[in-house]
Amino acid sequence: MAAQMESHYHFTYDKEFMGDRAGIRAYAVNENGEFMSDVLVQADEFMKHLRMQFMGREICLDSLGHMIKVYAAVYNGCLGRKKKDGGMDGFWILYHMHEINWDVAKAYKYFNRDEFFRIENLFIVREPVQQLYSFLRYSLNKNKANLWVKNDEAFVHVMKSEMGLTLEKKKGIENVQVVRMEDLKTHPYETMLALCKWLNSVYYDSLSVTTINHIQVYYPAMTENGFQYITGNDMMTVKRKNFSEYLTLWDEVRLNIIYAKFKRAYGYQNDVPEFTEFSEDMLECLLSQDFKFANECQRLAVENGDLDASFNVNEFVRNLYLEYMKNYKDGTEYYSYIKPVLPDES
Repeated sequence: MAAQMESHYHFTYDKEFMGDRAGIRAYAVNENGEFMSDVLVQADEFMKHLRMQFMGREICLDSLGHMIKVYAAVYNGCLGRKKKDGGMDGFWILYHMHEINWDVAKAYKYFNRDEFFRIENLFIVREPVQQLYSFLRYSLNKNKANLWVKNDEAFVHVMKSEMGLTLEKKKGIENVQVVRMEDLKTHPYETMLALCKWLNSVYYDSLSVTTINHIQVYYPAMTENGFQYITGNDMMTVKRKNFSEYLTLWDEVRLNIIYAKFKRAYGYQNDVPEFTEFSEDMLECLLSQDFKFANECQRLAVENGDLDASFNVNEFVRNLYLEYMKNYKDGTEYYSYIKPVLPDES
């Protein structure tokens, strides 16, 4: 919703909360990758319903929460959806942050809790080695000119996200749940049912279909057969892949050690020791060899002129991993995850 409306408005909050305007054109396509303009709300229709919300008064949005509620009402008006008694009360409004390594506490600098009856935060996780490989394959194959390593902050966010730092419990923030992508793909109905139960909401069949405004859409994915457009519960995103393009077997072992705490917290199988079983000297030895993916990032970034040759990607990655493992605190807790309700568990 925000991506559609952003083309018409800029607000104080757009730098923090609005994504790339072109994003919807990449993620609202048919099976051939062609943009489906029918999914868009027309500007004149949007303006008509926006003016109706303010009853002829000057359009003025008091806060981010006010903006979201007004947009939700206008958007539903454009689609011909009637308000129920009580206005927007009783509706869940999905606000997709779509930001790597999102800090939940950040949202409460903008949201006034009194503006909403209930605020919940939902994260989707994926087996971290597979997620890192998928990110690398997409970034380095599809978008070589936009290598994240040229921006230290962005690259740090990617690495921290794979280590699960975002989902370590934070004092005073309890309204967070996590869902695994693997569960959404392998048990879509049972997982969505569990999500609806958590939200005290009704399950609809549309929750298992990839649609925008009731129109089925496709989205880009880098698969073993190259770049493709997929939809629905396509299993390619969770199917075990050959990682050798960017990871050696030794890289995989080391990453599984680094990700061990995160993997255990979210029920992912891991057959290697946890890094807390190693001394600091052993951890430094563990990371003494280069990572294949870091070397490839370095090579492409220098070739494309995105990175100064003096910047060492392997050293950068090594320091991030070491800092995380050395500073890890025993007893660290993670936010819980929603498990699918399977027939033999009900």
